[in-house]
Amino acid sequence: MGLVHGSHPGFPAAAAAADAVEQGERVDAFWAVYVLDKCWSVALESPSAISDSSTSGTRISTPWPLSIAQYEQGRVATYTGVPVISEFLNGHTIGNLDYFSPFALRAQASTLFSQASVLASRYRDGK
Repeated sequence: MGLVHGSHPGFPAAAAAADAVEQGERVDAFWAVYVLDKCWSVALESPSAISDSSTSGTRISTPWPLSIAQYEQGRVATYTGVPVISEFLNGHTIGNLDYFSPFALRAQASTLFSQASVLASRYRDGK
């Protein structure tokens, strides 16, 4: 899901962001929708609308959000094409301080919350 680069088949690429703040707003918008989706899917005990499982053939490569202050300083969340959820769940993002913005931590917490709910439902169902 290359939000920044429009790499999803069938969707046109978005126009280039005017500055780092606009780029950050786009990244933040994606992660806001992601967090809502994960939390509501747990609350409603329904499947998530946004698949972040590498086994489903999808991957989220939108970079973790930075803080607003970082965007205002001209920092840009760099698109690398790396599947950030898989990397996070495998512990590969621990050393990068960019991943510790409050918004990034919220997105990561919602990922863990969703994963824990799926695991608990498997246990409950005896799978």
